[in-house]
Amino acid sequence: RHKLAQPWSAKDKVVLITGASSGIGRSLAHLFAKQEDALINVANECRDQYGATKVVTIKCDVSDENDVSKLIKTVEDSFNKLDCLILNAGVSMGERFESISDYKMIKTIMDINYFGSTYITYKALNLLKNSKGGRIVVDAVKTEINDNRLGKSPSKLDMTSAMSSDECANIIYKGVVRGDKEILFVARGKFARMMEGVFPDAWSYLTRKYSWKAVASNS
Repeated sequence: RHKLAQPWSAKDKVVLITGASSGIGRSLAHLFAKQEDALINVANECRDQYGATKVVTIKCDVSDENDVSKLIKTVEDSFNKLDCLILNAGVSMGERFESISDYKMIKTIMDINYFGSTYITYKALNLLKNSKGGRIVVDAVKTEINDNRLGKSPSKLDMTSAMSSDECANIIYKGVVRGDKEILFVARGKFARMMEGVFPDAWSYLTRKYSWKAVASNS
């Protein structure tokens, strides 16, 4: 996947990161330079510890189109450009589909995880196009985000074999700079991708098996 990569420098670039108050988003903010107070702390760290010259923090509900419009307007007014968009904001669910007591939970997940990403991408598209080589990074990983997920509380399984947010952020950052089209974090993921193409039935079986195992541990 490195053959088609287009190297990219983060120097003097404007990077917009959603979900930057904690976890991977916070770590990515550090490498590239919850509450509003947490965002301000991240901004101060980026300036004081990592030498970022200008950091703007914006409290935004990514599922709200008006909030997203204000977010992109602030980026444009503050920098007049956008070089990299990192879609990191998201929530997850800690129970089986048939156990859900309120279907609104599904809508909330879709509004944040799917429509939240599409809203921002759509609104930011012109700025990214104008940057001539803008990057859009979509991360899909299971990390400390489970502490805030909807439904049942996280199980001990979440805290055992997890990669730290700093490690995840470092892998993502290096991939962006290298210009990678796709990043598979762990050996299991790489093996699964290979199986998906060569042994699709086996891949489907293992996916179901591990998914049920993970959900059952939360029951």
